[in-house]
Amino acid sequence: MLRGLAKMSYSYLDTTANIFKASVFLFITTLSILYLFEPFGEIRHGNTLEGIMRITSYALLSAIIFYLLERNIKSKLLDLLPSKISIFSWYLLLIAAMALGVFIVKNAWSDFKYFSIAELGIVIYRVVVIAFFILLIVSVLFGYINKSADDEIVLKSIDANPEYLKLPSSSIFFLESDKNYTTVHYGYDGSLKAKLLRGSLSYFHTRLPSSFIRTHRSYIVNIKNIEAVSGNSQGLSLKMRHTAGEVKVSRKYIPTFETAWGKLST
Repeated sequence: MLRGLAKMSYSYLDTTANIFKASVFLFITTLSILYLFEPFGEIRHGNTLEGIMRITSYALLSAIIFYLLERNIKSKLLDLLPSKISIFSWYLLLIAAMALGVFIVKNAWSDFKYFSIAELGIVIYRVVVIAFFILLIVSVLFGYINKSADDEIVLKSIDANPEYLKLPSSSIFFLESDKNYTTVHYGYDGSLKAKLLRGSLSYFHTRLPSSFIRTHRSYIVNIKNIEAVSGNSQGLSLKMRHTAGEVKVSRKYIPTFETAWGKLST
């Protein structure tokens, strides 16, 4: 569930405006949790001005770290280490960075009385707990959005003057790697179209919903647009709807594909 939620959140955070909105949401939600529930002993605010300023600084710093890393670091890191940094591990790194920031600010408020590895571990635990509650809230919001709106995708190239491709997810068949570019194969007005956008396959994968899965180092497919599957344990071939030819599933990606395909078929 957490991995799927991370994937949905990840695909939403594809523009600076959406990252800013998510940062504001993170600030308000974190501050509300700390103020209303006072969940952790010595960081209770006690309705004092200093206490409220302290918990506000924790929430604000977390939101700032989230915004800066999402906006400036995420895509660069994924392009640099596409096979080592997954969506889920990125969010773990993000939580660790926020925990470190809160740890430093907390010590600044207390003249560094709590500056120890043990205290850092406590702060990490508390940040994870709060992040879990925020994820529950986000899951409800995403569930509502998915029920009330068509699943529309906006793909943005990484050029200085980026190109945009806005489509319903159901119209996209597969994406194909072409060195530093990616070709998006989709249907439009009853015909097959292809659009070349600057950006790696890994870069675009993070901006797609969970129905898009990696099947090969050169392909991502929309599993909902698969017409037929053939092959064996050494490799599979996928016949996509309304397209000529086949898309390969390499042996490395067969377990992931079979799990996703099995869920769709049941």
